[in-house]
Amino acid sequence: MKNSYIEYRINEKDKREKDLYLTKRAWELVPALIRRFNDWETEIAKGIPESQIETSRDVLTKMIDNLTAMENI
Repeated sequence: MKNSYIEYRINEKDKREKDLYLTKRAWELVPALIRRFNDWETEIAKGIPESQIETSRDVLTKMIDNLTAMENI
């Protein structure tokens, strides 16, 4: 069954690799997905001061950076 949201293309530099690309159909969904995510984020953040949300984002970003820097993952 062909996926109509993702297109696979052979990597020109390394023929063993396949690159993934969103199709036109997938790109058409992006604005609705962003709106849905923003609505969801608003709901889950109710009652939490903006300063705490920013601190949480900073901590999570640092944790992601640390994971990315780790070897053998």
